[in-house]
Amino acid sequence: MDSNPASITDPSVEAALSTLEAGLTQVMKVRTDTLNNPDRLRVLQRIETVVRALPGHGLELVAQIERQWNNNEFATPNVTDTIAEALHISPGEARARWRAAQDLAHR
Repeated sequence: MDSNPASITDPSVEAALSTLEAGLTQVMKVRTDTLNNPDRLRVLQRIETVVRALPGHGLELVAQIERQWNNNEFATPNVTDTIAEALHISPGEARARWRAAQDLAHR
């Protein structure tokens, strides 16, 4: 699951992310073919809650990176190029996330 084995310097953040990744691995392994449809719907609802929450947190991180941008930290020249390279997304998608972060993230 882990595409980037580099750990985070803050141990509490590293532990939280490891727990999230381990939880995702467990959820992806569960058998849902034995559930009834009401339970499948409840599983789907809970997954949807997580799916909706994560992008907002990602936009907050984008906004924080932009606010504290330093050209000496990364080999790329700007925030959008750095995000595109790190997340393996197109520059256009990185710009869209940067714009959304400008509009939606906490100040």
